[in-house]
Amino acid sequence: DNDGLIISFNRAAEQISGFSAKKALGKKCADLFRTTLCRDACALNHAGETIRNRETTLKTLDDRLLQVAVSSAMLFDAEGEPVGGVQTFRDITSDKKRHELYCHTEKLAAIGQLAAGVAHEINNPLGNILGYARYIRPDAPAAEIESKVAVIIEQARKCNDIVQGLLHFSRSSGAEPGPFNLNGLIRRTIDLVRYQADKQQTVISFTGQGNLPAFADPKKIEQVVFNLLLNAVQATERDGNIVVGSGWAGKNVYFTVTDDGPGIDESIIHRIFDPFFTTKPVGEGTGLGLSICAGIVAEADGSIDVEPGETGGSRFTVLLPAAEETKETA
Repeated sequence: DNDGLIISFNRAAEQISGFSAKKALGKKCADLFRTTLCRDACALNHAGETIRNRETTLKTLDDRLLQVAVSSAMLFDAEGEPVGGVQTFRDITSDKKRHELYCHTEKLAAIGQLAAGVAHEINNPLGNILGYARYIRPDAPAAEIESKVAVIIEQARKCNDIVQGLLHFSRSSGAEPGPFNLNGLIRRTIDLVRYQADKQQTVISFTGQGNLPAFADPKKIEQVVFNLLLNAVQATERDGNIVVGSGWAGKNVYFTVTDDGPGIDESIIHRIFDPFFTTKPVGEGTGLGLSICAGIVAEADGSIDVEPGETGGSRFTVLLPAAEETKETA
């Protein structure tokens, strides 16, 4: 009702929450579920706004925390006066866990594709370390030894940066949505994919400038950027070009990934975000990469689209909510 008291609690609500209608009736939603469900997704708390499939949580009778998708709308009498609101929710806990598993599986598959390029990048500084180490003579002047040791340390740090970048990317996301600098995240991800691009002399350039505050789970958005970049590298020929752009779109922020490859045939472009759809040979793709990207972006209340590039190839555009916080974030 208008006071936020539960006056109807159906069988499905009982099955999901564990509470009987007898226990629920007459209580406030927040008191019953002991989470921010009502604050997040109740039309009564959002100036009568109709809410559709907003993700939040509720606690069951036995204290399990469920992920739920909630829809809510106001109810009016014959004179148009509000008499309360209606709320529906469905348990998406298993769906969320399954999605996280798919994300991690696709991430590991992408890392496997990078392995050869990363091995090459690590091999170069390791060769320099071995070479300089061989030429260090115990009886050499101190200045000469120090200069060679400095090179060895610098090359060892380069190896460490490469390995740390891979470890950072491979970790599962445990973060909550929050503000982060989209441009900073894009730069770090480009550095990771550049190893693969360099093998075929493909140039990746980034035109974004300054801080671009986005609001989402940064680890998941990093995976979206990574997948789109890796797809672009694989789509381009030798000596190809990939341009990454970013900026503001009204109250949202966006980034684009444009390649000069052969492009996507118009007959299949509407299917590329479907699960398990791939144009790669058998054994070279899971068909989950773009589907997972679309799921991550939708979860962040954003959008992803693809269109032909201005000079051939393809351009992917990802739109994300902007963060209110504008200071530099990690």
